[in-house]
Amino acid sequence: MLCAQMARRAAVPKEFARWGQSLSLLCNSTPQRHLSNTPPPPTLDSMVEGLPVFIGQTETSGRGLYATRPMLFGEVVHRATPLAAHPTLDNLDKVCYECLRRLPLDELGRGALVPTHGGGAGGGSSGFFCGKSCATSAWESYHAIETAAGNAMAPLVRRCVDHGLKFPLVVARLACMVLSRAAHANAADSLCHVNFPTGVSPPEEWLEEHAMLRIALARGMAMHGVKGGNFDQDAFTRLDDLTAEWYVGVTSRLHLNSFRCEVPPAEVAAGLEAPTNDCGHMHGNHGDGGEDSCYGHSHSHGVANDVSAASTVVCAPDGGDDDSCHGHSHSHSHSHSRDTSITGATAAVAPAADFRATMEAALVASAAGVGTGSALYTLPSMLNHSCDPNVDAMWDGGDATLTLRCRRDVDLGEALTITYIDADSPVVARRQRLHHAYGFMCVCARCVEEAKQAEP
Repeated sequence: MLCAQMARRAAVPKEFARWGQSLSLLCNSTPQRHLSNTPPPPTLDSMVEGLPVFIGQTETSGRGLYATRPMLFGEVVHRATPLAAHPTLDNLDKVCYECLRRLPLDELGRGALVPTHGGGAGGGSSGFFCGKSCATSAWESYHAIETAAGNAMAPLVRRCVDHGLKFPLVVARLACMVLSRAAHANAADSLCHVNFPTGVSPPEEWLEEHAMLRIALARGMAMHGVKGGNFDQDAFTRLDDLTAEWYVGVTSRLHLNSFRCEVPPAEVAAGLEAPTNDCGHMHGNHGDGGEDSCYGHSHSHGVANDVSAASTVVCAPDGGDDDSCHGHSHSHSHSHSRDTSITGATAAVAPAADFRATMEAALVASAAGVGTGSALYTLPSMLNHSCDPNVDAMWDGGDATLTLRCRRDVDLGEALTITYIDADSPVVARRQRLHHAYGFMCVCARCVEEAKQAEP
C-alpha cells in the first residue's frame, strides 16, 4: 500500500518521487544476488594472523582451531568482537544497543546515556547507547537505516515478541550493516551452515521473515534518501544482495553458531580475568555431522565455578528461536569443583556484594535461557567440542567482546575445544545428547576412558 501511494503522488518534489519510485520497484521486484563492490570480508587466514592458532581440518570434526605453540593455563587466546549482535527485546533499556554493555540503573547514571534515534514500533524507540562513541558507531554502521525504516520494522519485531525469536533481529542488524557498507553480504559465509536435503525447502517462517525485512529495508533506504541521507550508487545493488537465499543462509548459521551473551557490569567484569569453567555455545559439528538432524538446534549451557561465577556471563548458545519449526532447546546449569585458583597476574576480585548479585543474575539467566543479547562471532564458532575442554569463553571486558582463555596448559598442535553440553553428565547421557543434538558420537579422551570404566 505504501509503495503504491508513493508511486501515485505526482505533485511531490522530484527527489521524493524518485525515491518513492525506487521503493515501489524494490518492494515488488524479485532480486537476483550478484554481490556489490563492497570490500570483501577478511579471510580466515587473515583473522588468525598473529594469533597462537591455525585453522586445521579433521576427518571427523571438520574445521577446528589448533595451537601453533604451547599455551599456559589462563592465557588469552583471542578476543573476538561480534560480526553482528543485538540485545534481547527485554533488555533494550538495560544494555547498550551497540556493545551490549550493561547500563546504570540509577537516575544520575542514566542521565548520561544517549537514546536511540527512533524506530518507533520497530524496536529501537526504547533503547539507549552507553555513550556518544557507540551512538556514532551504530549510526554509521546500521542505525541510520533502522531509524529511517521506522515502523516498517514493526511486523518483524512483533513476530519476534509473539514467538520468542531473537535471530531475525540479528539478521536485520547485519542486513542494515550491509546496506551501510559496514559489512559484506558474504560476511557470515565462512561459518558452518544447514544443509537442506535435496527437495526440501527452507522453513516457510524464514521466508516470511525475509519478506518483512525486505519491505522494511526498502522503506528505510527510500526515506533515508528523502531526508537527505547519502547513498553511493551501489546502495540498491547491496539491497539486491539480501535475497531470501541470503536470509536463509544467515539464519541457518545463527542456529548453529550464535552465542547467547550474558555480559556482567563493567566494574564486576574488571575483576573477572581469572580462567573460569564456563563454556557453552550454540554450535554444530564443523563437518556434515552437525547438520544432519532437523535443521537447527538451540542449546543453552550455563556453568559456574567457585572462583568466578559472575563471569558465568553464561557463555551460552542463544536458544531464542526454539519455536521456528526446526529448533530444539536444551538448558543446562552446573558447577565445577576443579581447582581454578586465581594466579598472581589476575585482577582483584570484585566486591562480594556485586560479585554475588552478578553471579545470581547470570545463573538465573542461564536457567531461563535468556541473556543480554545474541551475537555471531567468526573464529570462536570454529571451536570443536570436547567433554574435557581446554578453552573457556567469557565476556570479561564488560561488553560484547568475547574472550577465549586457556583453562589448562595446551600443547603445540593440540586442538582447542569448548563443551557444547553439560559436561558433568555421565558419559552415556553426554553421548546420547550429543548424538541427538549434533549427530555425532563423542570419542574425546574423557568419553573413551569413562566408557571403558563403565564396561562390566
